[in-house]
Amino acid sequence: MNDKYAPRWAEYRRISRYAAIAFTGFIAIPFLIVAVFALLLRFSLAQLPTDISDLAPIVGAAFMLVAMAFVWRLYTWTCPRCGERFGWRHEECQHCSLPKWANGDDGTDWRTGRI
Repeated sequence: MNDKYAPRWAEYRRISRYAAIAFTGFIAIPFLIVAVFALLLRFSLAQLPTDISDLAPIVGAAFMLVAMAFVWRLYTWTCPRCGERFGWRHEECQHCSLPKWANGDDGTDWRTGRI
């Protein structure tokens, strides 16, 4: 089996996973922070400082910036064969027609070994 492009596709897959995790964190983490602090305030005798309430938007903004960086990296990711920008949601390179996940120039999928 020719593993000519497999490392590059593995990198693409890793970046897309990180983008999905960061986007999920951007949506979910601020809500979780608010819920945890609401529970802490409800069950504690002492009130937490009000500055802690500013933590949720800051964490949300940080996750949003990380998600944007990973999406930008996916958007500018280059084709393993021709080196041109592959495109984010395309199934093949718009310049050399290399199919997404192609293992070599024969077009076999590096994940399944099928054409």
